[in-house]
Amino acid sequence: MLEAKGWIKFSEEDIFSDGCVGKCQLYTGDLNFSAETEEEFINTLTSFVGADKSSVELNACDEPGRIDISLLENADGFAASKRQIESWKLGHERLWYCTYSFKTCHVERSKFEFGRIT
Repeated sequence: MLEAKGWIKFSEEDIFSDGCVGKCQLYTGDLNFSAETEEEFINTLTSFVGADKSSVELNACDEPGRIDISLLENADGFAASKRQIESWKLGHERLWYCTYSFKTCHVERSKFEFGRIT
């Protein structure tokens, strides 16, 4: 089974013509994720973030088990719609470039009997 305990989100306003500006904001969450297969796990994470699989980077920053998912979000913290992205490109919409980062562990579950560990 694959598990990620919590997540970290990096968010910075992105201006289409200028790139990311201002200070990066950091958010954390303690929601845990698990799935039996890699595909199921990635689907769970992308569904949570609101992104598609093309936004996923496996073993991000050369860290085994780290999954980063990057996307543009609106001021309400939701994935930007195609209309919002087109408006952003014209300078009419404010959007934030966000990266959600998850540390993944492979977990093998077994029955546990109290008194057996010394």
